[in-house]
Amino acid sequence: MNLGRLLGSFMLCRAGRRVPFAAHQVILTAESLSYMPGYGFAVAATSLVGQNLGARKPKRAYQHGMIAARLALMVMGVIALVFLVFPSVIIRIFTSDPQVVGLGALCLRIAAIEQPAIALEMVLAGALRGAGDTRTPAMITTLCTWLLRIPLMYLSIYVFHWGLTAIWIITVIDWVVRASLVIVRFRRGKWQQIAL
Repeated sequence: MNLGRLLGSFMLCRAGRRVPFAAHQVILTAESLSYMPGYGFAVAATSLVGQNLGARKPKRAYQHGMIAARLALMVMGVIALVFLVFPSVIIRIFTSDPQVVGLGALCLRIAAIEQPAIALEMVLAGALRGAGDTRTPAMITTLCTWLLRIPLMYLSIYVFHWGLTAIWIITVIDWVVRASLVIVRFRRGKWQQIAL
């Protein structure tokens, strides 16, 4: 996740686009606040799933993973609503440049769309790690970063010159794909048989 963000910022910077780069950095800062509850629920899911599997209660481990995911979905859903309704207010906390505020507000609305997917990916990946399935979340992140996000960002910036809104649409696609893959893995339940 962080590598994709870093390379996206690097590509925008190298393209010499001041306003998109500034807006992108402001959005990343604002969005990083939304990650905090996701990380918190992911840590809780990791602990609860691991504890319940250790107690030989796989059904309860599954339930606790889903409860943590639902709670994260609710909290990050509220954050998404704030991003949708008040994007300019949030961007103005960081800058008063009207061009950055305008572009940043549009892209923060796009970033709002990915918040539910981020919540589900973070928490259920944490649940899988708590079950001892550390490879699957790592592989999903690696594959999505190197085969989806970075190539599409490169094409968007250097080949098609689509701009910052395309970067954030690509980010939404990346998170939706990651979340979908993690959900499928979690729901299949094979992680419940991993020897800890």
